[in-house]
Amino acid sequence: MLLLLAFAEILLWETHVLPPYQISHSVRLQLADQQDVTRHGIVVIRHRGYSITNFKASSVSPAGAIIELPTAALRDAEDTLCFALPAVEPGAHIEYQYTESYAEPISLPLSVPLQRELPIRRRVVSYPPSWQPHYFHCDNCTADLPPISKAPPAYLLLTARATQSPDDFWRAHAAQLTATFERELSPVPPRPERDLNALAEFCRTQIKNSLYRTDNLSPADHAEPNATPADTLRRGIGTAHEINLLFAALARAAGHAVHLVRVGTSDFRREIVDTAQLPNEVIAVSFPTGYAFFNPGAPYLSAGLLDADEEGQPALLATADGPVFLTLPSSTPDQNRTERKTRLALAADGSVSGRIEVTYYGLAAAARKRRAERQPSAERLADIWNEYPGARVTNISLKNIATPAAPVHIEFDIYVPNYADRSPRRLFLPTNFFGAKAAFTLPPGHVYESEEGDILPIRRPL
Repeated sequence: MLLLLAFAEILLWETHVLPPYQISHSVRLQLADQQDVTRHGIVVIRHRGYSITNFKASSVSPAGAIIELPTAALRDAEDTLCFALPAVEPGAHIEYQYTESYAEPISLPLSVPLQRELPIRRRVVSYPPSWQPHYFHCDNCTADLPPISKAPPAYLLLTARATQSPDDFWRAHAAQLTATFERELSPVPPRPERDLNALAEFCRTQIKNSLYRTDNLSPADHAEPNATPADTLRRGIGTAHEINLLFAALARAAGHAVHLVRVGTSDFRREIVDTAQLPNEVIAVSFPTGYAFFNPGAPYLSAGLLDADEEGQPALLATADGPVFLTLPSSTPDQNRTERKTRLALAADGSVSGRIEVTYYGLAAAARKRRAERQPSAERLADIWNEYPGARVTNISLKNIATPAAPVHIEFDIYVPNYADRSPRRLFLPTNFFGAKAAFTLPPGHVYESEEGDILPIRRPL
């Protein structure tokens, strides 16, 4: 017996880029059953930074009857256009088209999405011949995509078509980056510290980053731009770029050769084909044996680490003679470890209680700080509660959640009812409180300690 399942899908999605101010879309959607009608019979288009014009919509019944959507049925809120087509039934098609109209000319690079909530049978994108397309997360894709039988590409990046060879283009780009870097990198008085890690940590911890809420309480400071690294040092505040420039100036004052590095992120393919693929920056210091990389402009990082979306990524190191393409190093698991310490007591009723200490290092700490930056105090506490469902968590202490470069330390009391399984004479206790489980028999009312959260097993009848 062959069972065929039908689901809603987009039969065709066309996008036409119409410089200088417009991008038009045309969508044809098929509904398979009543559930699809309920879920997708109402269409929501979110728009921000542009207005929607030239809107038309209609439904096509399975018999071919076309029903136009009256203009009065549109609901256009501040950044959302919503409409429900009449007489929609299983097997019907929904067709709509609209134009994104911008107040300013469309600038390159331009990202055109290629995915939606529903699967797409055919995707078409047209753009001016002078623009160059780059597909990401896609092998052997064309502008007119075939039926998608695997994960579709994420988006299409449109850039200006190069008029020179790739080697000449990248050589000129590296020279331009170097010239700008040298122009911004005016001298500063040398620091007593000569060690590069110490200089990086001075910039990270002693110069406040105006674009991060490093105190986790107040909005970021909107400071006036610093004209030179010396101004950043004098004022004690700057953007991430200004802090990186200050580190480069201090490293040069200490006698080191420094370079600007543009870095790709995990959103992009490994092959660099356009400058838009290099959104991040770090500072490289050259040695006879290679390069060391620093990013003191990111306050949440620990000493010697790059950001999570920079590690292991392709990068361009700019010199006056041309680019050096390389891959940035990755940190070790030990640098990003999470340490847990427990002191737990097992009661006769199978419950456990005690004190837990958790310390996050490296990128694990940075991720925790970034999440906390966007949260009020109650949400930060709720995060910890949610990590231990079914337990009662009290007396929570968060340390270093707002301190640049420091590990995050969390302590709390915990009570877990019915943690151990009972038999008439024994308790069967999972040995790893934080994950893996195994059964052991232990006496109640005894205290066990472990560095990694294990409750030490002792076989003894009750």
